[in-house]
Amino acid sequence: YAGTPAKRKAIKLNKQFIIVSIGIFKRDFDRFIAEFDHKPVSVIVDEATSIKNVGSDNHKKVHQFTNRPDCYLMLLTGTPLSTPIDAYAYVKMISPGVYRSLHQFEGIHVSERDYFGNVTKWGNLELMQENLALNSTRVRKEDVLKDLPEVTYQPIFYDLEPEHAKLYKLSLIHISEP
Repeated sequence: YAGTPAKRKAIKLNKQFIIVSIGIFKRDFDRFIAEFDHKPVSVIVDEATSIKNVGSDNHKKVHQFTNRPDCYLMLLTGTPLSTPIDAYAYVKMISPGVYRSLHQFEGIHVSERDYFGNVTKWGNLELMQENLALNSTRVRKEDVLKDLPEVTYQPIFYDLEPEHAKLYKLSLIHISEP
């Protein structure tokens, strides 16, 4: 699902799979809501870090679209949480009944704040980890790599035209210089 607004409007959404960027999803949000309202739908958010900020438009749009009983949501990310507040965004999406609000989440997990109200210490991290594990699966790199075949390399040798070889050699010199 890509292209100019006119090209996107011409695309029929009666497909088994639709792949769309978060930016275009937000631009055409009303169309997606109208098309898939009251229809069972599965949504996979790759690079889920794009929705980890509960105040962002990305999070709000994905949450609004998927927060219904006929929607199955899967968040994919290889990026670790940078702060415990990220866990709230994910839990809100995958286990919406765990925390009633951000205020309740902070009441449970914020232990200390500085003079300006910034969190300086988090608490009950074991509970947060348990809540994050609800309706989710953690797959480690080691678990995936053991099933992959060993990488094999097969070099292909070829001759460059003299002009290209000269450019290639010059680029190697520039790259290797500090």
